[in-house]
Amino acid sequence: MAAELAALDNPRALDIKISKQIPVAGGMAGGSADAAAAFLAAAEKFGLDLSFDALQFQSRRLGADVPFCMHGGTALGLGRGDRLERLALGVELHFVMISSRTGLSTPKVYAELDRQRLQAGLDPHEVASPAHPSALIAALAEGNIEQIAKLIHNDLEPAALALQPELELTLATAEKYGALRAFVSGSGPTVAALVASQEAATELVAKLREANFDSFATCTSPLGAQLESE
Repeated sequence: MAAELAALDNPRALDIKISKQIPVAGGMAGGSADAAAAFLAAAEKFGLDLSFDALQFQSRRLGADVPFCMHGGTALGLGRGDRLERLALGVELHFVMISSRTGLSTPKVYAELDRQRLQAGLDPHEVASPAHPSALIAALAEGNIEQIAKLIHNDLEPAALALQPELELTLATAEKYGALRAFVSGSGPTVAALVASQEAATELVAKLREANFDSFATCTSPLGAQLESE
């Protein structure tokens, strides 16, 4: 796509190597992050004369999550999730990510969500726009972690749990061992556990690994995709 935007008739091939640090099919937008990084690198290699904002706009063609992976930080996704409004974050948030040994197909999770909505008498093709998350946005800006934990919600979670019921145990175990809130990340099967601090994240990882759950600690970052010199 970068070559197309640069109007190159016969672009040279690029050799791209990806060092992946998160599970495949884990519900953490790993593929979209790879696409964002590859697009940014290709734009540089092909001499594409566009601003970062323009590149981010064009990246919507690669997938709904790609603009956010270029954007980074904290944002409100509008439309398909590809129109972004930057949000203030008053505190660094710490999470423990708990991976599953089996992946979940994103299309299958969305299909299950459609099935559940049909079963509830709803037309999955005419879903009402979600309410503006004013309370969550305010809690993020204030850095009120307890309130953030109460307000986090993922519409895809029931569908992911229907396809992989064992995630119920993962959610319960994370909260039993100290997470303020555990929830399915994206379309799953990775579970994200919000904790109060970096120390709490380290403690939770140790307890989960002792209980035979694969996990690692992470935190929010203001950065999205960016180029680094070798």
